[in-house]
Amino acid sequence: MDGLFNIGHMAKIFDLTIKTLRHYDKIGLLKPAHIDDKTNYRYYSIPQITTLYIIKELKHQGFMLSEIHNFLSNDDFGYISDLYRNKKSLIDAEINDLMRLKRRIDKRLEQIVLMEDTLKIKLEDVKLEKKNIPDKYVIFIRHKNPFTFMGVTLRSIELFNLITDKNLQMIEPYFIIFHDDYKQLLTLYADYEICAELEMESYPESEIKRDIEDVSFIRKIPGGDFISARFYGTYNKSIKIYDKLNNWIEDNGYVACGPMQKLYITNFSLTKSVDKMVYEMRIPYEKK
Repeated sequence: MDGLFNIGHMAKIFDLTIKTLRHYDKIGLLKPAHIDDKTNYRYYSIPQITTLYIIKELKHQGFMLSEIHNFLSNDDFGYISDLYRNKKSLIDAEINDLMRLKRRIDKRLEQIVLMEDTLKIKLEDVKLEKKNIPDKYVIFIRHKNPFTFMGVTLRSIELFNLITDKNLQMIEPYFIIFHDDYKQLLTLYADYEICAELEMESYPESEIKRDIEDVSFIRKIPGGDFISARFYGTYNKSIKIYDKLNNWIEDNGYVACGPMQKLYITNFSLTKSVDKMVYEMRIPYEKK
């Protein structure tokens, strides 16, 4: 037919399948200019070449077919401009989500390297390290209950559920702040809190109280000078590290000025063996 292109020719021009053009017809996105009564062949007009070009270009730019349909049905420039701006906002949000995911993966890879290095160090060879740590905002859960493997696990799950429910971003690893004597934890209902540092890059300080109605689960932990050690093993082994840190503080004329923090560098997503769990123990100190 003069001035018309059959469906096969149209598909070939745009490197599409005939099935795709039939689908566009079915959903009302691009209906043929003419359908032969006898052969049921679809034919497209010259202006529809332009329409199909627009459809293919917008698909290439990531627009959904429903958005393209609205685009073709609306010739208002303001609407078209808003459509592009909204698409850009969605893309920016996706990029931010991917960047946050990449940071979490990078952090996990750092933990794996630390784990591999730490597992090579014997307990008696563990070295102490002085660190100056800045203030940080943390998401936390604090209760009194027995300090057991199951207790810590359940509280960690509770914290993770809180983080995901509030759509917050955290910086791994989790850590525990002990408000009771670490050496007596197994004999009492221990006062300790499980924390995760809030990722301020994606959640600035100025937005915390504005955007989170209930901030009872977020607080700022003061930074300062800490003496720390990285090690692996059971609670009984960690007692020796705890004593080593406190002895260093006393021997060097300092005094502990806050509760001990224990970072869980590894968790059960990295190892199922309690004996291979890697931790970092930190105690804040100041001059007497």
